[in-house]
Amino acid sequence: MTSALENFRKETYNSVGHPMASTFAKKNNRILLVDDDPGMLELCQAWFSTAGYEVTTANSGEAALKEISRSLPSAIVLDLGLPDISGLEICKTLKENGSTSGVPIVIFTGDDKEGQQLTVKRTGADAYVLKSCSEEALVFCVKGLLETLTPSLPACKLSIGHVTLDPQVHQVTVKGVPAQALTPQEFNLLALLMQESPKIVSWKNLLEKIWGAQVSETLYKAPNKVKVCLEKLRFKLGPEANTYIVTHRNEGLKFLSN
Repeated sequence: MTSALENFRKETYNSVGHPMASTFAKKNNRILLVDDDPGMLELCQAWFSTAGYEVTTANSGEAALKEISRSLPSAIVLDLGLPDISGLEICKTLKENGSTSGVPIVIFTGDDKEGQQLTVKRTGADAYVLKSCSEEALVFCVKGLLETLTPSLPACKLSIGHVTLDPQVHQVTVKGVPAQALTPQEFNLLALLMQESPKIVSWKNLLEKIWGAQVSETLYKAPNKVKVCLEKLRFKLGPEANTYIVTHRNEGLKFLSN
């Protein structure tokens, strides 16, 4: 069903000014479940509904793309083995599109082939979960990806050294080349560090401003949430990321121009 992907790419979601482009960070409770197994859809819908999320379902790749074009979800739980379009192709298409790249995508599969997790990671997926997992594991995974606040972003492009951040289209370029799509947490973390550059942003401030945590004491080491997010961000920025984002072990993070 290549035509469905081509049509999606040609739609107005490729337009920088499309009104849906910046809504994913504001609406964080609608989940799109994509699976061709009716029983699995029904089960997962019950899980997320019980957890307080609004749920939309699609039983094919084409149906999923139509739903995304109609209304951008907060997160997508995507099966790989769809009857018409590969889940990998859908994920890659969404992550390459400026208006959908920030939507977290969880690959939810029952087939754990050797090397498949690495292949999935290369498409830009934010998480990889096996269908043998518990209800709590899947819901917690999605919840963790959506647990982010939207800090005050710059009104226009922000460039420091080789890195440029454009909040209007949720895109980052390194040396003029678009970086792999960032999740809302990764994008907001980078935006905060660039806005505060060259000052050090403390571990406490990072937790409070990006994750909305209430921290009453000074932290002297990186919280696990920050470490995981930082690792993924550095990976997406490329091999020179450690020269941009510097860790001060007992204090926090700092963004440098080179």
